[in-house]
Amino acid sequence: MPIDIKVFGSGWDTTVVILNNQQSQTFEFEVSHQPTSIQFDPGNWILKTKDSLKTFTISPTSRNFNNVYVNFTKIDSVTVYNTGLTILEITSVSSDHADFTISPTSASILPTMNQKFYITFAPTDTGAATGHIYFYHNAPTSPDQLTVTGKGVTPVVDVSTGWNIVSLPYSVSDPRKSEIFPTAISDAFRYDGGPNYVISDSMTGGRGYWLKFSSNQSLGIIGYPPTTDTIDVVEGWNLIGSTLNTVSVGSIQSIPEDIILSNYFNYNRSYSTVDSLRAGQGYWVKVGQAGKLILGNFSAALKLLSSHDELQYFNKLIVRDSKGNSQVLYFGKGIDSTADYPLTLEWEMKQSDIGAMIMMGNQKVVLNGRGTIQIPYSSIDIDRQVTQIILHIGGSSELPKVFALEQNHPNPFNPSTVINYSLPLDSWVTLKVFDVLGREISTLVNEHQSAGYHTVTFSTSIGDANKLSSGLYFYRLQTWISSSSSTENRFTEIKKMLLLQ
Repeated sequence: MPIDIKVFGSGWDTTVVILNNQQSQTFEFEVSHQPTSIQFDPGNWILKTKDSLKTFTISPTSRNFNNVYVNFTKIDSVTVYNTGLTILEITSVSSDHADFTISPTSASILPTMNQKFYITFAPTDTGAATGHIYFYHNAPTSPDQLTVTGKGVTPVVDVSTGWNIVSLPYSVSDPRKSEIFPTAISDAFRYDGGPNYVISDSMTGGRGYWLKFSSNQSLGIIGYPPTTDTIDVVEGWNLIGSTLNTVSVGSIQSIPEDIILSNYFNYNRSYSTVDSLRAGQGYWVKVGQAGKLILGNFSAALKLLSSHDELQYFNKLIVRDSKGNSQVLYFGKGIDSTADYPLTLEWEMKQSDIGAMIMMGNQKVVLNGRGTIQIPYSSIDIDRQVTQIILHIGGSSELPKVFALEQNHPNPFNPSTVINYSLPLDSWVTLKVFDVLGREISTLVNEHQSAGYHTVTFSTSIGDANKLSSGLYFYRLQTWISSSSSTENRFTEIKKMLLLQ
């Protein structure tokens, strides 16, 4: 440090500047005149510049981490400057709060140089946290103090009344649905690509799940950082999950490339397309083959059509209820179908007080119990014929008034066809198939059945029927009413059907 010494003589003075290294020193110097007085630090610079002797400067002087998920981490930095003329030795750095740590914990900083220190905030509980970082060094102001603040929060998943598609965007210690979503009023249902949903007791990242809730809720869930941002997908439709960060669908890559065939759809009382995937939500997406989806912000983004690009040119019909729930049906020419025919409709009726049937042109299928029906491509080929497919739901499952045997459908058929019949009374029923020579080919029904609408499928791929050749066949329905005194034949009817192999 420079120190002025002013020497005065008779009609004369001079100033000598010496440099002190902050240690005890002895200086000797010669002057040209006989000194009469000597003044040490005549400009009082040592006292004036006392604050400038501080060689430790930190920027910023405090650090706020804001909101950080519990069990996650956030790292930020501060910089220490040596504004002095000698080496600044930082011997130790410590924190008085366990959720805040710092690195490095020591440093040597040359004059005019600086050193970055990295602070990590890792909240272990929810709520605000305040700590102090202490720097111990060889400058006069040691120890210097830095205030750090932050808040531990839990990821929030917003759900609506009724059914929702949710996901688990992070790892958890207990993956059971009852622990993650304790307020759900249904089982968790996942989709594995088969004909039915699968009940899942535990939840895993990358999957979407159907869950039902009794009210609108914001659910906070404590977890850990996910180990991967890659989701496995199978050919066809997939119900996928999301990550903690909002991901633009345009940044999602696939392995192999270009396997994504659809937009991404979420569900909030109705389906809609989305332009980004959000934490805790689930989405439908269709892919052309098995592979992986990589969620992240990548420079080589996939070229996906937005909902405007894909749907803006079509007509639409919007159905909206009094609560504002809505569903949109798009229709028009030029809509490419990705379905592979024949189609199969499958149903399961669980509520006995509800009656339902499917109407397809002049054909009708009564929905009872479990059942399926196959729709060949030609029956809905809009270039050749227009056939309405209507689901008719009645307020109650009203019993039929008369015995009836319906025409099979489809007809002609290959390899299977559906036969419907009606029973106004409990009856013993037989339904048999015959060839043109009257030989019995197959017995489809031979049992006592309750009154109502019934459906049975005749398939040429099962048993002896797989040996049938193309041609005309007959099916016969017979019913009997049993009593304590007699068995009475009440109804018999025969219809034709044509098999085309």
